[in-house]
Amino acid sequence: MSPSIRLIILNFLLSCSLVLHAAEPATPATPPSSATQLPVQQEEKGLVFSLSGEFDKYFFPSKLDFALPIFKLNIQDVHIDFNDLAFNFHKELTSKGVELANISARAKKVFIQVPEEDVTFNLENFEKVTENQENGDVINSTLRGKFDRLTLPKQVLETAEDLNLRYSSALEFHRLDANSLLELQKHFYKLRDDGMFDQFFAASADGKEAAGVVGGLFAMAMLGKFAELAPKMVARSPEMVLNNFSLTSEKSELNITGQANVGVIGNPNESEPKVVTDPNVTGTAKFDVRIEKNLLNQILKNLDNVEKNQAKVKALVDEKLINDTGSHYEVTLTADYKEHKLTMSKATETLLQMFDDPEPVARGLDAANEAINLMRDLSTEVAQQYEETGKWTVTQKLSGETSGQYTAKIESNTKQLYLQATLKGIDAGVPARVARKTIRLSYDSKEKTWKCAPGKPNGIDSKHLPADCQ
Repeated sequence: MSPSIRLIILNFLLSCSLVLHAAEPATPATPPSSATQLPVQQEEKGLVFSLSGEFDKYFFPSKLDFALPIFKLNIQDVHIDFNDLAFNFHKELTSKGVELANISARAKKVFIQVPEEDVTFNLENFEKVTENQENGDVINSTLRGKFDRLTLPKQVLETAEDLNLRYSSALEFHRLDANSLLELQKHFYKLRDDGMFDQFFAASADGKEAAGVVGGLFAMAMLGKFAELAPKMVARSPEMVLNNFSLTSEKSELNITGQANVGVIGNPNESEPKVVTDPNVTGTAKFDVRIEKNLLNQILKNLDNVEKNQAKVKALVDEKLINDTGSHYEVTLTADYKEHKLTMSKATETLLQMFDDPEPVARGLDAANEAINLMRDLSTEVAQQYEETGKWTVTQKLSGETSGQYTAKIESNTKQLYLQATLKGIDAGVPARVARKTIRLSYDSKEKTWKCAPGKPNGIDSKHLPADCQ
């Protein structure tokens, strides 16, 4: 694999990191270039961006700054438009020798348009920033995120108007043991210098399965070291806290605020911490939710068992566990975990149960499977006629079954060479998440193969398709 491809892959992975794996060993290798400046302009495509950074011999950056003022892309009739996209990555060294990543990512505006379905997603002023602080033998890190507007189209939500959301939160990691992190870093670099990365990139050329084996060995090596160091980490009583969580809508259809934390209570007096087989984990969560009745009803329609879930909400209102203001529902959701026991408020437990019903998932797969099997039965005769006569069979002349228990109809498109099935509604027992959705089986006349995918418009979500169709 070329160094440039390796650089792209590693920088993408680093963009998802909070704390870097490590500082270089005591005798770091000299990078091929201490700084790289790559301003690029392609006038014929209107693409202008800047990239600068400092990298080691493995193309791991100690500094990376990327800016893309404008970027437009069309993928299969989907228009994507970025404005003022930027990514900054800078490493700092603590007094213990731990390298921490200071990362910021932002996008002023992002538009995703699907003209065929008249759908537009809009994201404005998105930002993610990491902040690290050394405090003696521990490190505290915070990941802050926000966006000023996320527009969810009414066609997707099946509501009267678009839903415009605003979000902000801070995810904090407290009391991370610096010495343990340093040991993890050294182990990471040892594995790398022993050739683990070279093995991974070499295996990647042989396919995903080979790369997966090497990647699995690397993960096991890191997990083994983590398990060895875990007692020392636990002794610091590390904690993860979600602070200042806020998700609100522009017209007050939705308002969620709250915070949560989960941590381990350790014994800091232990000079030689022992293996922890039963850590003392504790946590709490509290969220205040205010949601417009019409929006909640629309959500419930997509969760199946609509009448049953509506009855549950009414029961909570009658018990005064949910406050009915006339236009909105208001509820406080709480949960606590201590002494190895999870305790939730009744409202929390009831609402979670609505989102955890495995039966509709199975019926959704049954419905999708039926539609796909019907189309596959038709595909043989349709493809054979096309290869023999050059004519694609119109819908009215399909000789096989074009409907079923869950399938409302199957249509044949003579111009784009595909069969498309539309599922029935919830009144026919089809789960709401796939009800009236479409599935398409497209024919490649050159390769003489069929491809299964969500249909258009109102295509089924790919995650609800059988594995052999995804």
